[in-house]
Amino acid sequence: MYTLVYSPDERKVKLTCNGYQINESVPEIFSRCFNIKKIICVDDSIEGCLKPDLREIYNEVQAPAIIVIPDNGKLSALMMSLSFMLESKVFILDHETLKEFDLTFKNVITAIKLMDDRLLGNLYPELRQALWYFRNGISFLAIKELENLKNSNDPLIRQVISSLGMPEGDDVKKVEWLISQYMRAGYYDKAISLGRELPIVYCMAKRGYGKLQFIEGDKKSVYMTCRRAVRKVLREEYPDFLDLRNYIMHTGLSGSFDIELKDGYIYLDEKRKNMIKEENVKDVASRVVSLAKEIHAKAEEMISGE
Repeated sequence: MYTLVYSPDERKVKLTCNGYQINESVPEIFSRCFNIKKIICVDDSIEGCLKPDLREIYNEVQAPAIIVIPDNGKLSALMMSLSFMLESKVFILDHETLKEFDLTFKNVITAIKLMDDRLLGNLYPELRQALWYFRNGISFLAIKELENLKNSNDPLIRQVISSLGMPEGDDVKKVEWLISQYMRAGYYDKAISLGRELPIVYCMAKRGYGKLQFIEGDKKSVYMTCRRAVRKVLREEYPDFLDLRNYIMHTGLSGSFDIELKDGYIYLDEKRKNMIKEENVKDVASRVVSLAKEIHAKAEEMISGE
């Protein structure tokens, strides 16, 4: 199911779709060739169309995938930034690229993927780089790229970054914000993984920070002191949270989740299956910042008692 977002354009595209030659404008083509759930027109001068505003478009999108036909770079940039806020995948196409594909039923998904890979790299590469870091869980580089874009010479880029609502201040606050963005976009695994490391960041912040460097046997560095205390609290008081984080971080093949390999097949008991149900994962992810603060507070008690 797709949502189509487009800017009005009178041009027609001639191509083969589901075995038929058609020569129509973009909305008609996609209505006939794709499983379109909703069509959204974006133009600030036409009645019935949405204004090119990130929040307004976000409120209207209701599909796991979005096809965008831009008339210029503005709509492209808005929809790329929308990828930070949605679980959906955004595909940006144009009229010329559409002509090159025979949209038969078998090739529709492949065609969309090819278009996506081909075009996104040429449209606002800095924004695309930040989005790539975000999607792949490289949190600190995502933050740095977005921070740099706040000073872009392009007013549209500055508008996009402003719309995302990244807070001012130090990077600890920005990590909390990034977790909220992961929740909003449906990246619950990354929200939980980042939340597991957050108590260590809180602990290091209280001690003047330092380098995140593992040194076996080191009992003096800020990082190793905080790491040791947080790990102990997690193991003793939050084992289910730790196990869930390990499970999703290792894409299901975690030694801490009692997975059994037998005769070439993978088995998981019912208790563990319940832990990774969608509603439970979402619930844990939604509470991960408050959990991180609880864990940090208990780690501080442990350190002060040593």
